[in-house]
Amino acid sequence: MWGEIKSRYGIIPKEKYEDIGQRKAKQVEVEVGMKNLWKYNQNHQ
Repeated sequence: MWGEIKSRYGIIPKEKYEDIGQRKAKQVEVEVGMKNLWKYNQNHQ
């Protein structure tokens, strides 16, 4: 999909870039989950 991404570090191979993307996506999922849990706890005290 991306081919190779050019960054300030040079060219990032597709596999490496996708790996970074997946890790970031997981991190976002965790952050969103934590926010939702916090909201849930605020609403159900």
